[in-house]
Amino acid sequence: VYFKDAAGNLASATGSITVDGLAPRVTIDSPAAGNQSSTTINYNATVLEASPGTGVVQVTPVGQGATNYTLTNRSGNWGFTNLSLPDNRYTAIFMIDDSFANMNNTQQVTFTIDTIAPVINNVSSNVSTVGASSVINLTANITDLNRPNVPANASGNSGATNVSLTLKHDNKFSAETTPTSLGCSSNGACTLTVYFKDAAGNLASATGSIT
Repeated sequence: VYFKDAAGNLASATGSITVDGLAPRVTIDSPAAGNQSSTTINYNATVLEASPGTGVVQVTPVGQGATNYTLTNRSGNWGFTNLSLPDNRYTAIFMIDDSFANMNNTQQVTFTIDTIAPVINNVSSNVSTVGASSVINLTANITDLNRPNVPANASGNSGATNVSLTLKHDNKFSAETTPTSLGCSSNGACTLTVYFKDAAGNLASATGSIT
């Protein structure tokens, strides 16, 4: 501050303020993007801010309206836990400001909750009685709304040997293999079990048999 009196004598003195025009820096720690089978969701973000204000996470399910949840600040880790979310695809936007109303609402994550296991049926071979080393065409139908593009697995009685079944068309998976490769014994009935895990980790199985 400057001031000059009537005689032209000039004086000055100083003080200071801090200007904060930067929004908090936000890094989402959880949930991770992608698929999961748990209905309990932990929303957590690391926030770098000298003068923290308030924070919410806005969660929007597909086809529904948004819900805001208040985040609790625990020494720079802001979080909220939702104990029960139904199956759906969600977008979570973290909105955190400082004490000067600088808002960071640019960080978001999209995730899917899927608690339903795939459906496997019609596990069968093109022949019901076969030699131990003869080639069979093993097939199974697998349906799931969240089915990844990965093979299914099949094994015989022992369960120690897995054979991959690949998707051929629609919901039909198949493999050309032998009873020996599947782990079946050299003589007698053999139960064939097909396993498949969806993108959220839900595991399903179904059986068929050959002799």
